[in-house]
Amino acid sequence: MNYYDQDVECVARELNSDIEKGLSDQQVTESREKYGENAISEEKQKSLLRVFLEQFADLLVVILIIASIISMISGEIGSTIVILVVLIMNAILGTAQHVKAQKSLNSLKAMSSPNARVIRNGAQTEIPASEVVVGDILLMEAGNVAAADGRLIEAASLQVNESALTGESLNVTKNTEKIELSEVALGDRLNMIYSGSNISNGRAKAVVTGVGMNTEIGKIASLMQNAKKKKTPLQVSLDKFSNNLHMYHRFPYDLLYKRSACCGRSHVRSCTCSCCYPGGSQLDNHYITRYRNSEDVKAEGYNQGPQSC
Repeated sequence: MNYYDQDVECVARELNSDIEKGLSDQQVTESREKYGENAISEEKQKSLLRVFLEQFADLLVVILIIASIISMISGEIGSTIVILVVLIMNAILGTAQHVKAQKSLNSLKAMSSPNARVIRNGAQTEIPASEVVVGDILLMEAGNVAAADGRLIEAASLQVNESALTGESLNVTKNTEKIELSEVALGDRLNMIYSGSNISNGRAKAVVTGVGMNTEIGKIASLMQNAKKKKTPLQVSLDKFSNNLHMYHRFPYDLLYKRSACCGRSHVRSCTCSCCYPGGSQLDNHYITRYRNSEDVKAEGYNQGPQSC
């Protein structure tokens, strides 16, 4: 819901608040139950070792690990070392990116004000910022950090730095006038104050309209938490490539083994009959021809043409 296009009285009435006396203790409890705590939620942080090991939980990486094992068994130590070095470097880069994203999220949390001054039961009181609820009357002055989003009730020479939200380094002069437009960019909502904003000059009084994850900075934190779960287009392409690579190498062996099963033969090389090698598709014939013409089949003296079962 937009509050910048409404009168202050309408906003206070909508939030069941009193501009002069603020909220009562009962109203504070009811508001907290309805809107939640004024804190940015986060998932349980994973250990660095777990994050590192999760970098290997990818089909393409698994294929490369198998390839390195085969190379080691076959005596290709150089190839094994190269593959393992690439995999470890990839895991280190992925872990570093995860740590960087976590630090960014922690920075957003650190921007929250530790304490806030509010009006409750008709008197001013200072409380931890996490206890601020929707409907509270928030008092701010130069040097403070806004503890929550709010609609300005009073603004005396008020200038606010909202660079964390808008990227604009210059201070913004705020006022209490109603904005007639229904859709206004965040940086142009001059009658609103947002959590994490620095009060550069003047003083202000505002009714809290959003706390915790419902603030603008909370929405940014939510996007960051969800973004790390999505794969990049490159990762999607690599997953598709690894699946195709796996199927490409598996197809000819599955094809030959399944066809030899019709004759009851235990091994594909023991059967070159016509029922195991029907005309089939052009792709089937391609793999069958490559198999029949292979050097190991010729060396062992197997028939190269179709024969009856």
